[in-house]
Amino acid sequence: FFYRENKKKRKKRKSPIDTSYFLPMESYKMNIKETKCYCLVRELYYALKNWDTTKDELSVRFALRKFKNRHKGQTCVVIGNGPSLKAEDLTRIAQCGIPTFACNRIHLIFPQTPWRPTYYFMSDEKLINQYGDHIDDVPPENRFFPKTCRDRIKSGNFYNRLLSRYDQEGWFSLHAGKGVYNGCTVTAEMLQFAYFMGFRNIYLIGVDFSYQINKKLDDITYSYQGENNYFIPGYLKPGEVADMPNVNANLLAFHAAKEAIEGQGRTVQNATRGGKLEVFTRANLDELLQKWEEGQR
Repeated sequence: FFYRENKKKRKKRKSPIDTSYFLPMESYKMNIKETKCYCLVRELYYALKNWDTTKDELSVRFALRKFKNRHKGQTCVVIGNGPSLKAEDLTRIAQCGIPTFACNRIHLIFPQTPWRPTYYFMSDEKLINQYGDHIDDVPPENRFFPKTCRDRIKSGNFYNRLLSRYDQEGWFSLHAGKGVYNGCTVTAEMLQFAYFMGFRNIYLIGVDFSYQINKKLDDITYSYQGENNYFIPGYLKPGEVADMPNVNANLLAFHAAKEAIEGQGRTVQNATRGGKLEVFTRANLDELLQKWEEGQR
C-alpha cells in the first residue's frame, strides 16, 4: 500500500501516516520482467523444461557439498606454474601444514620435493586429453575437473562451468558448488574453490603473469620453443602447440576475485617472488614462511 497526500483536494492537516517513509508513486514503476519473483519463476520453468541437464547439474552440486566451509577460517596457498616457483618453498609450506591448491603439470616438480598439493585442478581440455591421469600422487577425492571431461577422467570431483563474457567482464562465484567462472585461467577457478571451502587468508605463489612467446601461430595458439614460462624446462614438449595466454581475460577475473573475496572480509595476497601480477596486494613469501614456521614450534 502506498500513500500520497493530495494537496489540492485535502486541507492541510496532520496525517496519521508518516509520509516520509514513502517515495513518489512514479519511482515504483518497474518492468515485471525485472522483479525477483519473475526471475525465479522463469528459472524454475527452464529448469523443468531441460530436466536432464538440470538433474545433472544438481547431482554435481550435491557431490561438492562436502567441501563447503571444510577449511573455514584457515590459511591456504594457491600455486601457479610460473618460473619463480621453487621446490624448496613448497617443502617448507608442506612442513608448516598449510593446505595448498595446485594445477596442470605440477607433478613434474614432485621428484624435487616431498610436498604434494592438498587439492589438484586441471581445467584445460587440451591438457586433460594429454595428461589428465598423470597425477597419481593426489587422492582422486581431492582432484577437480570440469564435468565436460568426465568421459576422459577415471575418477575425481567434477564441477559446473558458468557462462560469462570472460573477455569483457570479470566474474567470481561465491558458491563454487553451483559452478565457477573460467576467466581463461585455472588459477581463477582455484580461487573460487578456496573461497567456497572457507579459507580466510589466501596467498598466491608462482603466478608470474609474464610470458615469452617466440613463435606465434595465430591469435590463439603458439608453438612452444622452450621459453622460460614454467618452473621446469620440459613442462611442454618442443614444438607443442599451446594456447596463447589471454592476459585481458585473466586480469578481469583476478580483479573480480579481489573484489569478491575482500568484499566478504577475507584476504587474498600475491606472495609470488617477482612477476608482473599487481592486482593483489603483495606479500613477502620469506616473511610468511618464517611466520608459519614459528607457529609450528
